[in-house]
Amino acid sequence: MIPAFAAFCKEGSHQCMSTSEAYTPYAILTRTDNSIAVEIVGKMLRPWLDGVRPERDW
Repeated sequence: MIPAFAAFCKEGSHQCMSTSEAYTPYAILTRTDNSIAVEIVGKMLRPWLDGVRPERDW
């Protein structure tokens, strides 16, 4: 999943950093009576990584 969201991640971040340092929100999901509403709030921070294929296919 990393390649799918790499363009939306801060440069130089890694998973050992604190949540507030490393992560930015991508979507807000809201539960309604019969469904879930999705609002995409993520901003593309590294557009050169948009569409990058994974190194290996699992």
